[in-house]
Amino acid sequence: MKKNTIITLILTSALLIAGAFAFTGCGSNDAESTSGEEPTAASSEEPAPAGEVSEGEWKSAYREILEANEDGIRNYEDPEELGDTFGGRKSAALCDLDEDGTPELLFMELDEYLDVLHIYSYKDGEASELTYPWTPSVAYEDDATNYDRLSAAQVAGGSQFVIYKEKNIKGFTAYSTITDATLEAATNRYKFGDDGKIERISQIGMMFSYMDEDGTGEYGPEHATYYDAYKEITGDEYEKTMTESVNNMDTVLFRFELIGEDVDADTYEQDNNPELWKKSKGKEICITYDEMLQQLPAGEKKEEAKAGNAVSEDGKNMEALLKAYGAGDFATAEEINSKLPETVKEMDVSEEEADAYQALYQSALDQEIADEYTFHFITDIDKDGKAEYLLQTGTCEADYMLNVYQYRNGASNFVGEEGFGHSYVCQYPDHNGIIVVSGHMGGERLSVVSLENGELKEKDVLEGGREIDSQDADAYLELGCRAEN
Repeated sequence: MKKNTIITLILTSALLIAGAFAFTGCGSNDAESTSGEEPTAASSEEPAPAGEVSEGEWKSAYREILEANEDGIRNYEDPEELGDTFGGRKSAALCDLDEDGTPELLFMELDEYLDVLHIYSYKDGEASELTYPWTPSVAYEDDATNYDRLSAAQVAGGSQFVIYKEKNIKGFTAYSTITDATLEAATNRYKFGDDGKIERISQIGMMFSYMDEDGTGEYGPEHATYYDAYKEITGDEYEKTMTESVNNMDTVLFRFELIGEDVDADTYEQDNNPELWKKSKGKEICITYDEMLQQLPAGEKKEEAKAGNAVSEDGKNMEALLKAYGAGDFATAEEINSKLPETVKEMDVSEEEADAYQALYQSALDQEIADEYTFHFITDIDKDGKAEYLLQTGTCEADYMLNVYQYRNGASNFVGEEGFGHSYVCQYPDHNGIIVVSGHMGGERLSVVSLENGELKEKDVLEGGREIDSQDADAYLELGCRAEN
């Protein structure tokens, strides 16, 4: 089980303030904006043209995502463990990064001492999280840690961070520093590719020492070294890229400054790309979690199983597979199964929720009804944006049970259990339920376990299951979208 898909190594600087526009665009910073005002563009009361996304669709989807991550977001806004310096931070942003007419949702959450930036995009009737390569250092290739989304933490010398959108680039730019005895700055620039994924288009950095550690007298910004993806370049080459980027700065999305006690603030800012800080200062557009919820009113929530454009390809394929299997057309079911991903990812949850689930698992270990091979998985059974925890218990295949829990109001609540001998779990994308696959001694059974009004319900896909050759292990269906620890 994992608390987050984020690697929790603390390597880089910065704690972010997430900025946002109240509506779909990321306009120029020259335009005046007020975070609490209602949007004036394209009224949501008008129906969207055929093929276009209505405002109500993406707003409803984004609201559910925010609510599912409320604990981590609120912890970012007022992190008790980091003290008053970080209180009152703002956490959410809307910006049309890929310029397709529908904004992306960006929000910060705090995982222990690590702030993580999440980006969601609404496409084909659903909101999906986007990942992107994030490297906090460009000087030491051997020591560099590569993340799949921005991860930032405070360091002794201070943390500074600016994220902004450049003109004529469908993407964003992230500038960060790590400061202690040395100052190391890294600039990662991104754009959206034709496939909708985020690509890094450049990665430059600089580094210099504030102290004469080697006795050569070569310290301070005049002795900085410059890098382009770990290869040393000239200062002129570095300045050319940075100047171009800063001159193209359009909308400042996030900006945070925290200068350490041992570093002079004026010196630090002067050494630290002064034009970038001067141009971005006071231009960030920020709203809190509560303010963002006001911008994303509930409504137009789609019934996933009925609204075709609200169901992903995996959801449609799994639905078709179960229909074919239920009709006894196993060849078609196998053919459709080849289109599904083999496994799926566990759902991200807050630290408190993950700790509660870990306690349940530890309790099962203590009772010797679980071991290191025990299946346990965090997923959303009824697709309401809130997680359920699946935990296998028992001593052998004969008495294994699948237990389902929900974390609500600060406590783990037992929902129910189902038999789980010789079984494994698969997700049912975009539909209420998970799929339990059982196979033993020439018999195979698929059932959909759904969660309705707080109760588990189980229904066989094919009544009585099917008989197969028990001597042929390959005859059993290896169903896709499998949930694995």
